[in-house]
Amino acid sequence: MTQAEFLEIMTCADPEPVAMRKIAETGTPDASRAGARAHLPKRILAIDPGTTASGWCLLDRDIVVTSGVMPNAEVVAMLAVGSKGPYTLAIEMIASYGMAVGREVFETCVWIGRFVQAWHSPEAVRLVYRRDVKLHLCGSPKAKDANIRQALLDMFPRTGGGKTPQIGTKSQPGPLYGVSSHAWAALGVAVTALAQIEKKGRAA
Repeated sequence: MTQAEFLEIMTCADPEPVAMRKIAETGTPDASRAGARAHLPKRILAIDPGTTASGWCLLDRDIVVTSGVMPNAEVVAMLAVGSKGPYTLAIEMIASYGMAVGREVFETCVWIGRFVQAWHSPEAVRLVYRRDVKLHLCGSPKAKDANIRQALLDMFPRTGGGKTPQIGTKSQPGPLYGVSSHAWAALGVAVTALAQIEKKGRAA
């Protein structure tokens, strides 16, 4: 994806439905609930940071607009050109649990800082911990990557082809077609961040 394509998606007030993927409806919200949610940020740009490359996902309320994995330097550049859009930036943050960690963890922390600084409003960036993602999607801090992926699959309709209809095939794409590798973790961050924002909004 080029910077121009990324910027076009990020700054679009109402992206074309053909570019979107929708989560299965879990119920029809009543008018009061819809009204309460109307003022909340609904578009999340989420990043699963890595030492050299990071996964990312654009989530528009209940629709995956696009996702991917790209080198960290390109992510910084994309954030700089795309931060004018109506998105909230959420990044998975590293937590300390008292165990020894390697060089890769500290390098990832440096990149998280660079991503935050590249955003137009660094203080507004949401840092989402992996534990929160596990608890939100699986209800257990012991959940593994496979459990998180399955929980995300279960949130989407089985409308595509192949063995995993939520993903589908090139000829019969599902709502998660194109999500792969570290973009799965980014999608988990996006879904969790949106839930946190909505919970805070309801409590206000």
